[in-house]
Amino acid sequence: MAGTSPAMTTKERVDEGGVQKEKERSMSAAEILGIGKEAILVALRIGAPVMLLALAVGLAISVLQALTQIQEMTLTFVPKILVIMLSLLLLLPVMLATLTSFTQSLFQRMATG
Repeated sequence: MAGTSPAMTTKERVDEGGVQKEKERSMSAAEILGIGKEAILVALRIGAPVMLLALAVGLAISVLQALTQIQEMTLTFVPKILVIMLSLLLLLPVMLATLTSFTQSLFQRMATG
C-alpha cells in the first residue's frame, strides 16, 4: 500500500457521556522498532548463557582431544548435553523472570496505549 505510514493502528470504543465513539490509537515506527530491539535483547539474555557454557565445554573438550589424540565422537556430545541440562536447571528461574518481565511490559503498553 503506497502512501500509508508504517505505524500500526487500532480502533477502540470510548463511552463519552453515554455516546459510543471510536477512538483510533496508533503506534509509531520508533515504538515498533523499540519493541523489536527489546525482544532481540531478551532472546539474547535468555539464550546466551547456555550457549556460552556449551561453547566453553566444547572448546575444552576439543583441546583435550587434540592433546591426547583421542577422536571419539561421543566424548564431545555427552559432556555438552550434561552441562546444558545442568545450566538450564540452574538458570531457568532467571530466564523465566526475564521473559515474564518482558511480557508484562508488552501487556502494559497494550493496556495504556
